[in-house]
Amino acid sequence: MVHAVNTYLLSQYLTRSAMLFTMATSTVVLGLLLSHRRFAWSSPSSIPGWVRKRVQHVPDENYAALAEVLHIVIFVTGAALIYNAVF
Repeated sequence: MVHAVNTYLLSQYLTRSAMLFTMATSTVVLGLLLSHRRFAWSSPSSIPGWVRKRVQHVPDENYAALAEVLHIVIFVTGAALIYNAVF
């Protein structure tokens, strides 16, 4: 939300062509960054070595426990967000 507000406020100082150029440039740079093979999020099949040695495979028997923990975290986070929105 903060980024959207900042974008709106800064766009008042740019012409339409400058705004379009900036958005196009940002989109291209982000696309190149996300699809670069050196980074961890480029594709699931090309995991870099520095990520592979820090991340371990979760055995199948641990998936249920991990899912339970994630549900608790999501529930608590959602409750906190609702509480902050109301009070």
